[in-house]
Amino acid sequence: MPSSYDPKQYWQKRLSSNFDLRGVGYRRFSTSYNNWMYRLKREKLEEVLAGSDPRSMEVLDIGCGTGFFVRWYLERGARVLGVDITDVSVEKLRTEFPAAEFVVADVGDATFQAPRAFDIVNMWDVVYHIVDDERFRQAMANIAGATKPGGLFLLTDNFGDTEDRRAAEHVRKRCMATYEALLPEMGFKLEKLLPLFDRLNRPISRWDNLLARFYYGHDKRLAQPARDNLGLAVWCRQTAGS
Repeated sequence: MPSSYDPKQYWQKRLSSNFDLRGVGYRRFSTSYNNWMYRLKREKLEEVLAGSDPRSMEVLDIGCGTGFFVRWYLERGARVLGVDITDVSVEKLRTEFPAAEFVVADVGDATFQAPRAFDIVNMWDVVYHIVDDERFRQAMANIAGATKPGGLFLLTDNFGDTEDRRAAEHVRKRCMATYEALLPEMGFKLEKLLPLFDRLNRPISRWDNLLARFYYGHDKRLAQPARDNLGLAVWCRQTAGS
């Protein structure tokens, strides 16, 4: 598909106009609805890291945007380096979060180099905006080099799809098979795969309006991401020889 999509220009313009969760989320929805969706993301992050002590962690937040995840990690005592492709994000977040570090960089570029290895690489709602396959592969290699042995790589995509597809000029969704063919070669093992918006999945029967709470709590079919919904994958960087 021919494309004039320039990621830096696109996101610089978008965040300059809307430096809020609507700017980094779903523009067709209201700010309040985007706030609700990010609340679900926060709940899922808390579920994944339950029992961990962020105070001892170094976190690399790729595509730090308006700082939603930066705030979450800082409030729990983690040391955070935020990376964003836009100047507007880095400039604003340096002022808002002086305890963290921020740099302008493109994780899909061959020149990208993390200053150190991290316990957690956080990449929510970013990777599917890398529409070029070569830059996608380069981004995964860069992230592998930035993750400590035993460290976690958290990312979201449409893992339940049966194949990769270009959903928009600035969106290329990739299925789990694409990641499974690539990330193990780079030393990652899939630890968890969770539906991100399980409460938004399509109903499984006409009785769901009455039994939704029961289904969401007990039906195993909702344990995997839906084809038309985002999922959260947690990959662990393997130690040497594992």
